[in-house]
Amino acid sequence: MKGTSALNIPAKIIDYAHPPIVEVVFGVQFDESDFPAPSVGTLWSTAWREFEQYVESPRIPANNEIFDESPSIQLTFSSKPPTPRMCFTTSDGHRVIQVQSDRFHYNRKRHRIDDASDPYVGFPQAFDEFKQRYSELASAVADSRHAPLRPNQYELTYVNVMPASDKWSALGDVGALVPDFSWRTGERFLPTPEVLNWSMSFRLPNNQGRLHVAMNSGKHRDTGEPVLQAIMTARGAPNTSDDDARDAWFALAREWIVRGFADLTSDDYQQHVWGRIHP
Repeated sequence: MKGTSALNIPAKIIDYAHPPIVEVVFGVQFDESDFPAPSVGTLWSTAWREFEQYVESPRIPANNEIFDESPSIQLTFSSKPPTPRMCFTTSDGHRVIQVQSDRFHYNRKRHRIDDASDPYVGFPQAFDEFKQRYSELASAVADSRHAPLRPNQYELTYVNVMPASDKWSALGDVGALVPDFSWRTGERFLPTPEVLNWSMSFRLPNNQGRLHVAMNSGKHRDTGEPVLQAIMTARGAPNTSDDDARDAWFALAREWIVRGFADLTSDDYQQHVWGRIHP
């Protein structure tokens, strides 16, 4: 989680020698329009050639952060069937581009957090890759229909996977990892929880969006041991739509995700499991 001065944020927020991040997702939602799908096909055969695998997936619904006291329901009607979400993946599975008529996502993945040959690439590099790919799409669309994409919201998601260890091995003692979730021990009626699903939302400064946190229990796909997954998503928009404002918003989103994750997890775990490097 290394900082970058180009994003107008501190040189270091919080860094870890062994971060539990398995995926970072950058997203742009833009105004629905007559989307020139052939432009995406042209990109796939030129600038996106290394994204060899292609599948079509169900669309991601529009999801807007609303701060009005009485939000209105907006309905959109169209005589055209909705286009699917087009997903392009590199052969190693580390990078994914997702495109639909009102959305662009760029995923940066790692397969194992305990494999030194599969490191977390860091936010600055992943962010530069996202901006390059989105710029390629925006240019192709503008050239095709002579009108720019109009972003109306951004998203940044970090997916963290935290396997059981000698510090916690069951949901009853997961408070050692997430102090805010502390299961009372001793004589009581309920047994240790079998499943944990916990969600919270926090408002970003100046109503620039919200930070959504979801923590879910599961099993490690290889060992079957318990794991806790923490999905941290910042969603919102700056006051203006220029590139500098976009970059500043992603810097804010990153800060809230990184510092929010540190606020929710225990100092002991950060120090002795992930190797926290203090800013």
